This record gives sequence, C-alpha cells and structure tokens, in this order.
Amino acid sequence: GKTYCSQACFENTMPPCEICGHKSTAFLTIDNHVFCQRHANGHRCFECALPVGDRVRPLKDGRHICTTCDDRMVVKLSEAKRMYDRARLQIQDITGHRVSQVPELSLVDKEALYRQMDSEVNTHGAKAVRGFYSRETVTDVYKNFFGKEVDRKESVSEQIHILSHQRPDNFMATAIHELTHDLIA
Repeated sequence: GKTYCSQACFENTMPPCEICGHKSTAFLTIDNHVFCQRHANGHRCFECALPVGDRVRPLKDGRHICTTCDDRMVVKLSEAKRMYDRARLQIQDITGHRVSQVPELSLVDKEALYRQMDSEVNTHGAKAVRGFYSRETVTDVYKNFFGKEVDRKESVSEQIHILSHQRPDNFMATAIHELTHDLIA
C-alpha cells in the first residue's frame, strides 16, 4: 500500500545483507539472518550453515568455518577427551548400563574420517558425517594335532573417530551417538 518515488528508493527500504550491507529486493533470510543472493549462494559455515562471505577460515579438509563459530570449536584432544568422558557418563546415567571398556577417541579431519569409513560405509555424497565407530573382532582358534578345537581367544579393538572443529554441542551429540554404537555392540 506504499508508493515509492523510484526502484532505488524502494530497494533502500529492504534489509541489508549481513555480510556486505547491500540492499536488494532479491534477498534470502536464513534463521532470521538476511543475505544478498551472492552471499546466500556462496560458501556456508560447516557448523552454523550460514553464509560466510569473507568472515571465514577455510580448513585443510575443505570445510569452511565462520569467524563466529571459529572461537568455540573443539580442536584440542585434551578438551575433546573431557567432553567424551562426560558423554559416556551421560549415557551411563540414562541407560543404567556401565561400559567396562571405553573405545579410544580419535579427533580427525573430514578426510581422515572418510578414509576410516570408506571400508565400511559408502561416504560418497555424505554431507554432515561427524563421527564413526569402528569395531574389529579377531578370533583365534587353537586346535590340537587331530584338528579338535582346544581353545578360543577373542580380541576386540574399538575406536571412535570424531570430526574436529565442531561446536561443543555438536561434538557432544556426536560423541553420545558414537558411544551408543559401542553400548549396543
């Protein structure tokens, strides 16, 4: 119901892009954040999924992290292990099951995670894989001279690989998810 003196005047009433400040009738709103078409179609932060523009830190594995999320990332193994132990205790509290042997934690980049998974899962096209539980069981069967089984020993090796550079809430969710695989196994 309003009248504008020109298209430029009308466009000036549009919300500005959060990255470049450009005002246009062609904008995209993502989680109450406004972006121009150029930035909305550009790289997105792996964690918050918002466009990053030049507020980005590209990681070696191809992910992009915005400067807002970058300050909160889990990147140190010592911090990851503390959170991993908290996740294990939360599972124990919820289920009442105590896991006697906790899988070793490995904090990895996307390429290393996909290498671990490739032998077990088709990762082609996977977009947001954040962790992987690997379990290998080796059974040694010992037989006597006549071929009769006299002993059997089973060894299990387990490892949980979790993607580095996640916000603490996403890291905890991933750790709980992967530790649940261990509980089920």
